[in-house]
Amino acid sequence: MKAKRILATITAITLMVTITACGNTTKTPTDTQSTAAETSVTSKAVTLKMFSNVPDRTTGLGLLEETNLISFKAANPNVTIETEFLQDEPYKMKLQTYMQSGNMPDLWMQWGSPALLGPIVNGNYAVVLNPDDYKDYNFVAGALDGFTVDGKLYGLPKNADFWLMYYNEKILADNGIEIPKTTDDYIAAAAKLKAKGIACVSLAGKDKWPTGLILQNLIVRQTGDPLVFTNAVKTGTTSGNADIDAAIIELIRLIDNGVFQPSYNADDYGTAKNLFIQGKAAMFVMGSWEMGMAADQTIPEEVRSHIRATKFPVIKGAKGTENDIAMWYGGGYSVSDKSAVKDTAIKLLNHLLSPENYAKNAWQKQIVIPPMKYDQYLTGSENALQKDLTKIMTEATASTGDEYSNYFNPSFKNDSENLMLELGGKLVDSKEFTKRLDAYAKEAIGK
Repeated sequence: MKAKRILATITAITLMVTITACGNTTKTPTDTQSTAAETSVTSKAVTLKMFSNVPDRTTGLGLLEETNLISFKAANPNVTIETEFLQDEPYKMKLQTYMQSGNMPDLWMQWGSPALLGPIVNGNYAVVLNPDDYKDYNFVAGALDGFTVDGKLYGLPKNADFWLMYYNEKILADNGIEIPKTTDDYIAAAAKLKAKGIACVSLAGKDKWPTGLILQNLIVRQTGDPLVFTNAVKTGTTSGNADIDAAIIELIRLIDNGVFQPSYNADDYGTAKNLFIQGKAAMFVMGSWEMGMAADQTIPEEVRSHIRATKFPVIKGAKGTENDIAMWYGGGYSVSDKSAVKDTAIKLLNHLLSPENYAKNAWQKQIVIPPMKYDQYLTGSENALQKDLTKIMTEATASTGDEYSNYFNPSFKNDSENLMLELGGKLVDSKEFTKRLDAYAKEAIGK
């Protein structure tokens, strides 16, 4: 099974974090080391356009991207890079506009999933890359699969993403709350925190996919099988599945008991994150790409120094374990096949994701877990949040793969995510939700 193959590779890498905590003597490449895949281009003046989904260039993934852009421009003074940045949802809309106009940026952030990569491939927008150029990049097993269609590689991934619960250990301790392990624990914690005016879990419900990932995790917790929902969605057979119904009912129970902030279904990514980093929420349900919060100097120290992570909760009496995780390789980069400066754009792509630029900076700057091996860049001084995320990955026994709304095409993604917004707002029940989800799936697969 692909998921187990991926997890076996990651486990071998992440176990090294514990080992190197006692002292790391591994030599690492220098920042100026060249890579085999970086092709030479002419030194004449070149201007290329780059489109990214991380507007904040001072922290997290934006800082990592900006760091590598700066080093590229220093090594290539003849290249001018015109950059455009938008947050996820506006970004997706603008990317569609670029596709419709036929005037794509030279290099852009691209998600590797059928619903989002499919239109790029079908429209011949992205250049086909040579996998042999990246043999020395040490991508972990399965990392390139999401960007590969019919044996052709249309981009490179930049994240190893998985779903978890960030928490403020001080808020929990100050309120006599142990780290929640079960959904019942979260309901009990919410009752205590509500009296203090603190939200239990901050959720970006307006963006729809975060609520979808919560449901996907709850289905895994209910069944103990990470692929039950995947197989049911892909065949349009979610309706009438008692386990899926039970997981939906559990999601509604969490909502009814105030586990999420009152405005969860109207709050986007930025709003939900701000509640957490301002100390107004004890926990934040989000992906591993937020690892950089513990090193983000813009977050108040009284919050930043207490940010930790734990596994998604189990459901008491259900079959699933805490070590079944939702994990995938999502965001990455693609290069326009119609670019007038294609060679330079590919050179930039290779620079952004070369191991000495991406894997090293991603880990040592405490920003994100890269999709390539990074044990040679361990320092022995990893912070507590890095160790938490490493432990979650190391102990994982099974993985769901991509979020379910990405399984088919843009139409299915749009319809299923809007349906999730309705479920989050309690406008539909479990039976109506699965009935309509099956209808959208069957339409996507032509049944």
